[in-house]
Amino acid sequence: MKSQFKKKVSLLDKYNDMIMYRAECSCGDNEHDVTIEIEVDKKFGSISLNFYKDISFSHYYIYRDVLWSDKILKDKNIFSAILYILENSLVYYGKVLWCRLKNSSRLMFTGYLKMESDFMIDSDEHIDNFILALQEGRDMVRQPIKEE
Repeated sequence: MKSQFKKKVSLLDKYNDMIMYRAECSCGDNEHDVTIEIEVDKKFGSISLNFYKDISFSHYYIYRDVLWSDKILKDKNIFSAILYILENSLVYYGKVLWCRLKNSSRLMFTGYLKMESDFMIDSDEHIDNFILALQEGRDMVRQPIKEE
C-alpha cells in the first residue's frame, strides 16, 4: 500500500503492525509538527493511536509591547526610560523565574504539569490529508499481520 499524501501530511515509516505519519503545522514552525503513530497488537486485541508533539514552556510570561527606545523617544525623559528598562528587565525576568519555579515544583510534587500547544490546519486539503492518514492507519490495522 503506497501513501497518497501531498500537502503537509507525510508517511514517516511503516511496519507490519505500525504506521507513522508527520503532520505539519500551518504556521511553518517544525517544532509544532505532530507525529501520528497507529499501532495494532493483535495478540491483545488493542489499537493504539498516539500523537507526539514537542511542547515547550513559554518564555513569554507577560507581553512587553513597548521597546525601551520607543519609551525614550515618546517621553523624552532619560530617567523614565531607565526606570522602564529596570522594570521590564529585572521585574520581567523575576516573574518568568517565579513562574518556572512554581511549575517545576508542581511537576516535582504532583507528578504532572498541565500544558497546551496549538496545531494549525489552514485548508481543506490539509484537513483531508490528516483524515486520509487516520483512515490509512485504520485500514492497516484491519489487515492481518505478516510474520517476519
